[in-house]
Amino acid sequence: RAVSPLPNLWIRDSAGRWHATGHYAPRPLGDDGEVTLSLAIVPPLEADTSWIDVVAIGQSAQVRVRLPVRWTWNP
Repeated sequence: RAVSPLPNLWIRDSAGRWHATGHYAPRPLGDDGEVTLSLAIVPPLEADTSWIDVVAIGQSAQVRVRLPVRWTWNP
């Protein structure tokens, strides 16, 4: 289901540094309400980041999830 406005998203990296997000646009993934997000993370993550906590803060609730980070190189 669509959420408007989108919640504020913050990132905490495996070194304990906080990052802001912006310029994200949700894209539907299917008919079940799932979406994908492309995020601009400021400042950018360091190359040795092994996981991130994504914190979503809405008007009446907060959600936190820890995600592994896998780095790939696409020149």
